[in-house]
Amino acid sequence: MPVLLLVVFINFVGIGALIPVLPYTVIETLGLSATVMTLLLASFAFAMFLSNPLLGRLSDYIGRRPVLIVSLGVNVLAHIWFAFSSDIVQMFAARILAGLAAGNTGVIQAMIADRVAAKDRARYMGLFGAAIGTGFVAGPALGGLFSGLGDGPLHQAPFLLAAGFGIIALVLSMRLSESAAKAPAEKAPASAI
Repeated sequence: MPVLLLVVFINFVGIGALIPVLPYTVIETLGLSATVMTLLLASFAFAMFLSNPLLGRLSDYIGRRPVLIVSLGVNVLAHIWFAFSSDIVQMFAARILAGLAAGNTGVIQAMIADRVAAKDRARYMGLFGAAIGTGFVAGPALGGLFSGLGDGPLHQAPFLLAAGFGIIALVLSMRLSESAAKAPAEKAPASAI
């Protein structure tokens, strides 16, 4: 459970790290509008919204662990891509890719449900929510703290840091055993009334 909760925390650190550097990156450095900045931020969330049920369903068929590992690997690559992006098209592509990968939160919820007894499930889902909240708080703090370090663009260091956290999560997730993936429920026969 600590590994799964750490993975959730790391996912949301990566989401939040963009928030403090976004206005400077998009508006001041690239000279684009606040609308473009908002769309860049929203593109991640929309991609995550779309991929969450798809990754969850995929994990029902091929297993939770492989889906989690691949999504974490994609997340790391997306953070590195964003860190070295200097035009808005690449930034959008990198954030959408990261959002698709961050849809693994549904897979993690399923892994928790698979591994925990029914009486403890509410407690662990509460810890899951706390990991999300903590990541949202730590992400902007780390993004602001590390912004501007090095010779690259303002957003580079925060996203390299997020990629580093992602690598840690990836290595930890490889140590997890496969949880029992639940097959889709079969339709119950309709009873005649």
